[in-house]
Amino acid sequence: MAEIFLEQIEEAKKALKIADHLTYITLPLINDDKLINMIIDNLNLTLIKTVDSLLSYDRYYKRIYNIPLDFENKFDIFKNEI
Repeated sequence: MAEIFLEQIEEAKKALKIADHLTYITLPLINDDKLINMIIDNLNLTLIKTVDSLLSYDRYYKRIYNIPLDFENKFDIFKNEI
């Protein structure tokens, strides 16, 4: 269980690196508007994985008791508890 939040943060880092590369390297070279969707998707994945990681960390140390399945409720717990 302890490695879950570490795995999630690594996935967030990977998605952020991909978004960064697409933004600053690939997009200027190819100049295709479809890449913007991929960049936004990777930034969204970064946000989701980061919030999941922080919630899992607090759940592991029993600071919160439940992690909801939908992102809206996860984000509410993140705002109010973390």
